[in-house]
Amino acid sequence: GSEQAVAYLLVFDKGGTVLTGANELVAQSMLKGVAFDQDVRVNVPTVFSKEYDSIKFYDIVVPVQGKNGLSEQTGWVRLGISLKGVDEEIREWFGKMLLMIVVLTGLGVWGALLLTRTIETPLEAISAAAQRIARGDLSEKTQQDVQTGTGGIVVGERLSQMILGLRAIVQRLQEDLVQVGGTLQGLMEAT
Repeated sequence: GSEQAVAYLLVFDKGGTVLTGANELVAQSMLKGVAFDQDVRVNVPTVFSKEYDSIKFYDIVVPVQGKNGLSEQTGWVRLGISLKGVDEEIREWFGKMLLMIVVLTGLGVWGALLLTRTIETPLEAISAAAQRIARGDLSEKTQQDVQTGTGGIVVGERLSQMILGLRAIVQRLQEDLVQVGGTLQGLMEAT
């Protein structure tokens, strides 16, 4: 976001006087006119969660020790970090994630429909051809419809081969019947 992350930075001496600072007026405003209070008199680094004008921020107070690691406390540093920018970033990322979820869901649905259609169309063609075959229709049109409707999938190819095989069997049966009929007619004439 465009909001500064560091709202203020104040350095206090042991007596609570501001030695240096950045955005002192902002600090006075955000801390309700009191830059140095009991919150600052801490012995260990401390983080306070606060709110100013509907903006959440962290008020971080760190004690400053003397030179050479002396344990005597010489002052404090008070740092205000605004969460407004973080909130804006979270909202922006949430919006992007939501958009991504919607797009991916849409692509998933589209892919599922495409896959269903890719499977359903050949199955319908095979089913229709099987019904025609069951009724005795072994014509080349039935065979062409199977090949066209299934797009050359293995089951469609096998069904097409079955039609050719059945057509050959029917043709042989017809030829055999003609031959049997001729033989019967010959026998009947001989008797």
